[in-house]
Amino acid sequence: MVKQATSLIKRLQIEKFMNNRLIFFACLIGVSLSFSCNRNLIRPSLNDGLDLKIEEFDFDYLKAKAKFEFKNGKNDLKANANIRIKKDSLIWMSISASLGIEGARTLITQDSMVVIDRLNKQYTVLDYKELSEKYNFQINYDLLQSVLLGNLSSPIQGEDKVSKELEHFLVLQDRGSVRMENYIGLNTMKLERAQWLDLPTQNTLTINYTNFQRIEGLIFPYKNKIVLEYIEPGESPLNTQINIEYNRAEISDKKERFPFNIPQKYERK
Repeated sequence: MVKQATSLIKRLQIEKFMNNRLIFFACLIGVSLSFSCNRNLIRPSLNDGLDLKIEEFDFDYLKAKAKFEFKNGKNDLKANANIRIKKDSLIWMSISASLGIEGARTLITQDSMVVIDRLNKQYTVLDYKELSEKYNFQINYDLLQSVLLGNLSSPIQGEDKVSKELEHFLVLQDRGSVRMENYIGLNTMKLERAQWLDLPTQNTLTINYTNFQRIEGLIFPYKNKIVLEYIEPGESPLNTQINIEYNRAEISDKKERFPFNIPQKYERK
C-alpha cells in the first residue's frame, strides 16, 4: 500500500513542481494574494480627489488549508497545502498529494526560503538576492508577507495614479522595471485583481480571486486563479496556471508550531 501511494505521488510529479523555482514562486504569490482579509483602516492621500480606504490585516498567527491545481501545458497536477504564518516572522507550508503523504515542506524567514523535497531526499535554500535578480523585482520577506495579507505589494506614493472605474478603483504603480495594476473592488474594498508586468521581458503575473466569505467578521476570498506568462531564453512563450480553493482559514493569538527539521542524510541541491 505504501509503495502504491508513493508511486501515485511520483506520477503526480510533485517533485518537479517544487524544484522549479519559477513555478514555486508563482505558487507562493498565488497563495499569498488570496489572504486579503483585512482589519485596520489606512487613508492615503490620492490623486483625483479620491479617498481610498485600504485595510491592513492584524493578527498573531494564521492557519489555512487549501487545494490547488497546477497546469503548464505539459502537466496537470493536484495537491493539498497546509499553511501557517507568524506575523513578521515565519511562513510555513506543507505540500502533499491527495492521499495525505507529504511531498515537500517550505519555511520562509526574514533571511531566506528553504524547501525540503521529501521524495528525492533533498533540500534547497533560496536566497532573496538571487530571486530578486532572477525575477527582476526586489523580493524579501516583508514583500511576501504583505502579499500574503492581500495588501498592495508596494504602498501608494505620490507619483502613483489612482482612478475610479465602473466596478473598481484602479491603482497604477511603476516600481523600477515592473508596472503594477491593482484593482480594488468597490463593494469589497479588497484587492480583486492584480497584474505585474516586467517591462524588459514582458513577462506577466496576473491574479484574480473571488468567492469572498466572512471569517470572524473579515472578508476572505476562497478561490484564487494565478496566470504566469513568461519567456525563458531560447524557449517559446510559456503559460502556467494555478487554481487555489481554500477549505479553511482561521486566525489566532495562540502560539502555533512550525515543525521544520532537515534530516542529516538529505543532500543540499
